[in-house]
Amino acid sequence: MSIKITVAICNEYKLELKLILSQEGFENFTAFYAPAKQNAPTTCDYSEKFMNNLMQQCQTSHIIGGSCLSITNKKYKKNHGADLHKVSHCHYFLASKAIVENLQSQGAYLVSPGWLNSWKKKINFWGFDQQTAQEFFSETTSKIVLLDSGVYENSGENLKTFAEFLNLPFEILYVGQLFSLKKS
Repeated sequence: MSIKITVAICNEYKLELKLILSQEGFENFTAFYAPAKQNAPTTCDYSEKFMNNLMQQCQTSHIIGGSCLSITNKKYKKNHGADLHKVSHCHYFLASKAIVENLQSQGAYLVSPGWLNSWKKKINFWGFDQQTAQEFFSETTSKIVLLDSGVYENSGENLKTFAEFLNLPFEILYVGQLFSLKKS
């Protein structure tokens, strides 16, 4: 009997993870996606309920996340054999730390293809209308940059619509499938 290994990640990186797990050598891996929180759609829901559901469906888990990941590795490692892989910034799933920091130092607001799929919900959650969003973003943002993994067909159009809504220039940085999982 083969061991099933589950990889859990934010729903905004769903298609990227699906692509990785479709490659040769990942036959024993399955994906599990953390949905956006009901009361905070800009944050993934790695709640106790989500984690317990995940642990019931697999023998080994790797949970990948950024600042949304507030659970402790020790608790889930001890009780369920889960490994927590936390990065300081979710954009590091798509681009290197050097690229992300360089773009941000230029005033770029970075977006992922998955984030763009629900940008209107996020703007509404933050309490912005178009005018207040433009005012807010213009204070610190010089441009919108899509870190394009190439797995979402509508990313370019979503980016254009979002940038027009904010009245900001935009660019696409094609990062391709830089993201990877190392098999051990």
